[in-house]
Amino acid sequence: MKKIDIIFKFFLAAIFVLSAVSTEAQIVSENGVALMARPADSIIKKYRIAVFAPLYLDSAFTNSAYRYPKDKFPVFVLPGFDFVKGAQMAVQDADLGSIKVEASIYDSKSKNKSILWLARNGMLDSIDLIIGSVKDRDYYELASVAGQMHIPFISATFPNDMGVKKNPFVTVLNSTVQTHCEGIFSYLLGNHGTEKIVFVRKPGSKGDFIGKYFDKMNAPDNNKLLNLQTVNIEADDFSAVISQLDSTKTNMIVGASFDERFCTGLVKALSKVSAVYKCTVIGMPTWDGFDFVINKRDYAKDFPVYFTTPFYHSDWDAVSKKIFNTYKNTYKSNPSDFTFKGYEATAYFLRLLVKYDKDVMNHLNDVQAVVFNNYLIVPQFTDKTSSIPDFFENKRLNFIKAENGVLVKAW
Repeated sequence: MKKIDIIFKFFLAAIFVLSAVSTEAQIVSENGVALMARPADSIIKKYRIAVFAPLYLDSAFTNSAYRYPKDKFPVFVLPGFDFVKGAQMAVQDADLGSIKVEASIYDSKSKNKSILWLARNGMLDSIDLIIGSVKDRDYYELASVAGQMHIPFISATFPNDMGVKKNPFVTVLNSTVQTHCEGIFSYLLGNHGTEKIVFVRKPGSKGDFIGKYFDKMNAPDNNKLLNLQTVNIEADDFSAVISQLDSTKTNMIVGASFDERFCTGLVKALSKVSAVYKCTVIGMPTWDGFDFVINKRDYAKDFPVYFTTPFYHSDWDAVSKKIFNTYKNTYKSNPSDFTFKGYEATAYFLRLLVKYDKDVMNHLNDVQAVVFNNYLIVPQFTDKTSSIPDFFENKRLNFIKAENGVLVKAW
């Protein structure tokens, strides 16, 4: 049997189970597909958690009938499915003793049972914790529900707060762009404060967005802290960047763009001249999924680049190996980052829930609950005079070195 056939059959079975229960799966046992309740010999406490992910069941099924050819599956469903699979493994691995956890899966893209519909119809009334791999409107609705119902909501993958205000029940694990810019700026100031730094950007709304963050940090009192030389590239001609380089020292380059095509062009241009100009290139958090980062490419051979991320696992620790092997044995394929993120978010906050009960939001940083990353989750305030946080955010970042398709933690 081909790998793709095996993956598809497991995928179809999983989606069918979820579809059959109208986008909610509770206490599904022995099938290894949906989240399940952990049994205990003598239960003294029970917690309920809700996991939201974009499964697009309405797009995959019509009245439980699969809408795609039998040998095809919609790849846009896989990130949500992988996140749920990671969450499932975390629940199964949890050492809960006499405590029972009942976990439910919800399709955040359900047309008939939307997030707001679930809340209005009492489906979330008994939930103790919400974990979501959601974004945009789904994130905002879950944040609103969490604030109104006083349920901790953990946004595991979306690097945005969506302008949420005075909602102390929201935690953003995937640090915002502002936090990444602050982390890169702090590193440059502390380690390359006297050097020229070439700041390469593509004009436009997103490029302006990043540039404004750096400009604000660099001149808090109109005195520049760093020697930032901004180079605007509009026509994919990077000669203006090369002209800024010095062959007598290592050049610091900031690739201030989220655009993969633009950043690939920058890396190609710098790699071609790397024998003459030594460069350290630091990119944005979105670089973690770019082709030249995750794959070995001739145009970037032996040319390292760096980027920031709040998430890192070594692949060699016991938990990572277990996740990899379980997923590989089940689906004959490798787990994605969403699998590890689903596992980490669920395992960490489940441990906090069991340990602190209703007081989770006052104990967001606990080294004893760490899975892969030691979070630094702090309250964020738009109004500095307010005593109520707008939300909580993970501010701890890792700098990752990517070279020839191999990713390692640099600092």
